Amino acid sequence: DVNGVSVVEIIRGVGSQCGESSSPRPSFSIYDTNYSKIFTSSELSKNNDIDVNVATGELISGNGEEIAVGTWAYDGITQSYPENIRIFQYNGTTYEEVWKKKLSDLKEDVYHLKIADLNGDGQNYLFVSTTYKLMVYAPRKN
Repeated sequence: DVNGVSVVEIIRGVGSQCGESSSPRPSFSIYDTNYSKIFTSSELSKNNDIDVNVATGELISGNGEEIAVGTWAYDGITQSYPENIRIFQYNGTTYEEVWKKKLSDLKEDVYHLKIADLNGDGQNYLFVSTTYKLMVYAPRKN
């Protein structure tokens, strides 16, 4: 429930994989229960041949669950720009980016994201598995 209205939405990451393909551009879309598209993000990466990984869960108290998005360039592709991790939140009318981290190495990619309370302390964290490490982010306090 990424917009806080007690109805589950479908989140779909879209990328491209086809020999330096530039279409479709990496993004994510949100669909309602009738499978109608209600939102599409802006471009998530300037690189070609990109996979888009998404996870949802409550990180920041407020308007529903957040959407965590990470990008991954397919193996063997030389990246021109660093990949990134982003968090989007519903602001009452649309979904806005509320946090972004660029990965520091052109060879580092996001393989998997998860929003969960894995240590049982009652607080969700963002877990990000990349090429080189596991990163754990605590939510910011409003």
